[in-house]
Amino acid sequence: MKKILILLLLCLFITSLPARELNKQWREYQRLSRRDRPRDQIAKLHEIRSIALERRFPEDFLYACQEEERIFSRLNWKSADSLHLALKDAFDSYGEPLL
Repeated sequence: MKKILILLLLCLFITSLPARELNKQWREYQRLSRRDRPRDQIAKLHEIRSIALERRFPEDFLYACQEEERIFSRLNWKSADSLHLALKDAFDSYGEPLL
């Protein structure tokens, strides 16, 4: 019984490692957000988006794309339409129908 419990806890710990890495990235993004560093924020959102795409976290992928669009349109409102189309293509390539 103890072996099964230990194995179960080990499996839960191993599956939570990618989420911990992503939480660390989100904390770094929040730190950059408080400092109002939009270019660094966009770079961090690219990292978060690539991790979410690799590990298949649709909620984090969606939120990273939305935040990227919001920050980029604040920086350069003239190219907001082209970024919106690029992010739409990223959603389509993700392959999740709910996005």
